[in-house]
Amino acid sequence: MRRFALCVALGLILTACGSGAALAPTVGGAGPVTSASGLPNAAATTTAVGSRQVYYRGVELTVPAAWPVIDGAHARHTCSSVFAGQADRVFVGVSYQLVPSCAYSPGPFQKADGVWLQTQPERPTDEPPTTLPGGQVIYQSTRARSEVVGVWYHGVSIELGIGTDATIEHAILDSISYDTTAPDTALRGQCPAPDPTPTPMPTPVRITSTLTLDQGQAQLVPEPTSVTPKVSAAAVWANYLHDWGGGSSAPIVWHLYFGGYSSLTPATINPDGSTTPENRGGPTWLVYGEGAMTSEGPCGPTITTAFNANTGRSVGGLEVSG
Repeated sequence: MRRFALCVALGLILTACGSGAALAPTVGGAGPVTSASGLPNAAATTTAVGSRQVYYRGVELTVPAAWPVIDGAHARHTCSSVFAGQADRVFVGVSYQLVPSCAYSPGPFQKADGVWLQTQPERPTDEPPTTLPGGQVIYQSTRARSEVVGVWYHGVSIELGIGTDATIEHAILDSISYDTTAPDTALRGQCPAPDPTPTPMPTPVRITSTLTLDQGQAQLVPEPTSVTPKVSAAAVWANYLHDWGGGSSAPIVWHLYFGGYSSLTPATINPDGSTTPENRGGPTWLVYGEGAMTSEGPCGPTITTAFNANTGRSVGGLEVSG
């Protein structure tokens, strides 16, 4: 049996607003303070001005108050720095978004403040202990990356983005502490848990308007009411479960649509160099999955696969888009 395994990354992203939402130093003191990483910072002698605490599995961070705390399922993966294009927010938990195929780039990548929290029960063996100004012992990654610092603390992996103002990152780093009594911070856009077990067949639906698929490369159009499938929806769903499995590593809502399917690929290359699509219409059952929708958007990618409604055979493969 072939199974579709959606590639996910544990993710939490946070980027700083550039309008003074950082933690501010207190007045006075005996001169500049240096962080555990050896750079000047505002954390060891600061008070949290315009800040909030974020709690995840007992680990506590202090971040700018304007940053919302969002389910990490919505964290996008990029070909730049981890936090590029996702400013002024905290993501907590697993990202279910599609991982793009990126060409190798040595950087430099976009600088952006951020925090990525994920569960990591085992402490990395290659990360040396570092003592913060408050006495907390963290384990900091030795990987040389100009845009992010990796930390492990009490079973939680933390990535801190380094923006143009490094004092923001250092203030968050030095605020790390542990409080077993604090509940996890409530998340915006909370996604349901994925279900790895085979999904019950959704109610079959005959579409009445065109459904555009695969970023315009395919479509499902309404069939005349006189056209009916020769293969039942139940038989097609059984074929889908056999070919691809029914569970998912992301929270997906499934649909089963009937219509006429056509796509630009796959296609046959003609002697003159032109192409003739293999799927040029015809009664089709379309298995259509989409990330559960929340106030922050879908909790995962869109997944489609088509079956000939006259034979029950698969038409093409499994398409996944973000």
